[in-house]
Amino acid sequence: MNLNFDWVNDYEIMAQSNYANQTNEWASVEWYENYYEVCNTGKYIFPSYGYISDAEATYGTDVQNRMLTWVYNCISCSTDDFDSTYQSGYDELVNAGLQKILDARAEYYDSL
Repeated sequence: MNLNFDWVNDYEIMAQSNYANQTNEWASVEWYENYYEVCNTGKYIFPSYGYISDAEATYGTDVQNRMLTWVYNCISCSTDDFDSTYQSGYDELVNAGLQKILDARAEYYDSL
């Protein structure tokens, strides 16, 4: 929807707007302009994890699917139910293999 607005494609306006709206003054207008250029030209790469442990191969797909459900449930639950929804969903993730995946990643990281 935002792509219909002219200012969305004007990186100078976007950079100035984000600079003016930042809560901490850590970036400059030039930083934001460079950020949009990097994103636009495909130079930005999301952080990735190249090593696939046995635990991740075993539990990874199930944990990812459960995580999406967990996030959706946390977003759509009532305010009063948030804490219990969060905790029960997190516990379900841990029981589904999340902790095994995290432990395997930590072990691999420590081995480097």
